[in-house]
Amino acid sequence: MSTRTLEFSLEPVDNHQLASLCGPLDENLHQIEQACDVTIARRSAHFRIQGTGASRERAARALRFFLSSQAIPKMRSALMTFSSA
Repeated sequence: MSTRTLEFSLEPVDNHQLASLCGPLDENLHQIEQACDVTIARRSAHFRIQGTGASRERAARALRFFLSSQAIPKMRSALMTFSSA
């Protein structure tokens, strides 16, 4: 499978929510990277996800889910759902 990049922005930008989504030192992003086998780069609310097609989409869904559902504190346990999907 080829590795490609998916780029998107999360809108509207709420710096408090974005900080909660990413976690201290981007720890939450690192967990999504590990669970989905991708690489995530971020600048403000613009994300670049590198990986295979299914993995990229899973990581993007996870980011959107955690931001939209306000479920950020429950991120660790929910990551298992996305990594097995």
